[in-house]
Amino acid sequence: VDRVGLRFNGEVLGFTAAVTLASVLLFGLVPAWRAARTNLIAPLGEGGRPFAARRAGWLDRSVVVAQVAIALILVNGAGLFVGSLRNLRDIDGGFASEGRVSIELDSRGTPYESAGLGTLTDRLMTRAAQVPGVRSPALSEAAPIFGGRSLRAAIAVEGYTPDQDEPMDGWFAPVTPGFFATVGIALPRGRDFTAGDRSSGQGVAIVNQAFVHQYVRDRNPLGTVISSMEGADTTLLRIVGVAGDARYVSLREPPPPMIYVPLAQFLRGPGPARLAVLTLTVRTLGDDRAIQASLRNAVLAEAPGVRVYGPETIEASLD
Repeated sequence: VDRVGLRFNGEVLGFTAAVTLASVLLFGLVPAWRAARTNLIAPLGEGGRPFAARRAGWLDRSVVVAQVAIALILVNGAGLFVGSLRNLRDIDGGFASEGRVSIELDSRGTPYESAGLGTLTDRLMTRAAQVPGVRSPALSEAAPIFGGRSLRAAIAVEGYTPDQDEPMDGWFAPVTPGFFATVGIALPRGRDFTAGDRSSGQGVAIVNQAFVHQYVRDRNPLGTVISSMEGADTTLLRIVGVAGDARYVSLREPPPPMIYVPLAQFLRGPGPARLAVLTLTVRTLGDDRAIQASLRNAVLAEAPGVRVYGPETIEASLD
């Protein structure tokens, strides 16, 4: 996700001062120049016709009109901007924002680029769980709002016949067990992933409500089989749970149909299942800002040389 930095610093202060100075000069220089050229004696000889001395020229009128027009645009724009921020704050993103911290690991351009981050997942989970103040950790390729990567593949859903020319692409999200509780996404039906899914030969998946609405509708989603096709390889996934909708890309965009799969099964699946980017999200016991330095140090201790973004609280990412 693209972030906009709004922190107050010397650059912001300098830019504001420069704009203020330019505005003063722009709107004050012309009147000052005209005042310096005004003949103060001539109006006295006009015999009681002070209006003639005060008549404004076309330049004065144009400046006034421009100032009023710009002021109206700025006031209306500011009102719309504040209203949009208020509306976005009222949107339910489908995840928890308090007591959550995320940090992104990127292997591209690092010593881990060739092998990816898959071999580090167990060690990262263990080390993150040992950080004081962490209630539960979870790994995923993408986290709501914070960012990450999304995987797409052609799918077929048991019992669903697509319309002609309907695109059948699924958004896949590899996650570890406990991801939904850690991130704060509801899991109203079925079960979460477990450690047993790692060694099980049956591929499993958890889908969101948007997926059910689009592909399953009035049928019972639990037990429905999804076929994931990547090249010549086909993977069968049986739905074991239904999660709530979470907004990943933007608060403005509706949640897409998501297919969550166990991270361990994804790593041993067909094709080059290589994790280039991982997001570690932790649920905290108290002050989520206090553990950020410890969490970063724990990640770098297990993966020295990896590129790290964050840690950052989910609330800060929303802001």
